[in-house]
Amino acid sequence: MNNTILLLFLFFIIFILISGLILYLTPLKNWLEIKKISSIINLKKSIGLSIEHGKGLHISLGKSNLNNIHGAASLIGINTLSKILDQSILSDNPPVATSGSGDVTLLAQTTFQNFGKEKAGFSSTEQSNVFLSGPTNMSYIAGAMPSSSDKDLSTQILVGNLSSEIGLLLNASNRAGNYSLSATDNLEGQAVSYVYSDETLIGEQIFSIPAQLDNNKIHALSLIVHDFLRWVIIIAIFLVAFLKIIGIL
Repeated sequence: MNNTILLLFLFFIIFILISGLILYLTPLKNWLEIKKISSIINLKKSIGLSIEHGKGLHISLGKSNLNNIHGAASLIGINTLSKILDQSILSDNPPVATSGSGDVTLLAQTTFQNFGKEKAGFSSTEQSNVFLSGPTNMSYIAGAMPSSSDKDLSTQILVGNLSSEIGLLLNASNRAGNYSLSATDNLEGQAVSYVYSDETLIGEQIFSIPAQLDNNKIHALSLIVHDFLRWVIIIAIFLVAFLKIIGIL
């Protein structure tokens, strides 16, 4: 059984790599496009307006470590931070990021400092605007509240693993009249976000944020392969069910 699972896993890895290479090395990449998500379009507009008006952005990266099942959402949060820094690091009011995980905070600080040195001429000794706001669920939220309700803030972005406590940050953002977008891999967090947030990404839409924020073909191709694999699995399920009905399996 274990060998079968391992073989299936290797098959999917090889299939993904071959599909990605075929799409990238052929003219298909020039006309294959991912579906635009209106929430991300509105986010890009809000980021632009924030920079234009000298307002700040708060990016909350969630509370999950990288070494568990929710680590993928944390990595998407780091990648999203890098895309936003690429557009706003030179703003009069650079973005502020908070996290409830030590390793995610370190990665975010490194990302911020790299962009700062490259684009804004920060020295390596200057403190970045990335903070570990708390090591537990509620202390993380409590520590992020001041950044969430800052009077100079105009946009709040929550990307990562956040549960129902996400509502506290979104409520603070709503009270201040700020734009908010939330994307979490937690079902309770998604339900609360749908009520409180201006824009909410549901399900696997969280993984499309980096590709939606820029025009990188690699990101777009990864999403296209992901969608293709999903349809392959759906067709395989229906095929197996049909073969069982007619008695072949």
